[in-house]
Amino acid sequence: MKKTGLRKICLAALFSALMAVSAQLAVPTVPPFTLQTFVLFLAMYLLGTKTALVSVSVYLALGFVGLPVFAGFRGGVSAFASATGGYLLGFVLAVLVAGAVMRIFGKKDVVTAISYSLGMLVCYIFGSAWYYVFCLRSSGTVGLVAIISQCVLPFIPFDAIKIAFAIFIGKKLRKVFAL
Repeated sequence: MKKTGLRKICLAALFSALMAVSAQLAVPTVPPFTLQTFVLFLAMYLLGTKTALVSVSVYLALGFVGLPVFAGFRGGVSAFASATGGYLLGFVLAVLVAGAVMRIFGKKDVVTAISYSLGMLVCYIFGSAWYYVFCLRSSGTVGLVAIISQCVLPFIPFDAIKIAFAIFIGKKLRKVFAL
């Protein structure tokens, strides 16, 4: 079945909504453990880079205007201006990087897993840099190792599992829904 314009819009909206729901399935840490990245990479797998980028952009726009779509039912400009706002914006970078890697090297499963991992790495870097600057401004002292220990290292195994599941489930759903 061909992806028409209307179908792509509907799928992008669906994945924006799924991302909002997945943000609420969270372990309350800073930053919180959520299923947002799983939905993000599943959207990339099923919809492609452009439509996934639309989906994540709509999700972020909904949060920006104040809808409580982020973890902990947060929303508004204050969510972006917080210590973890960089991770939200990092979702866009993750999609762009992963999409670029797949455009260059193809879409085999191993390439897809590597591209998603590189996208996640860029999200970690951008979000952690944002967190670092935020902490410097608010408290004056912060260690980069402490931020990496708090904001990156605990997430790596879970994000690797989410990437693997996104590819596995994406393959199954692609067959069932002819995406």
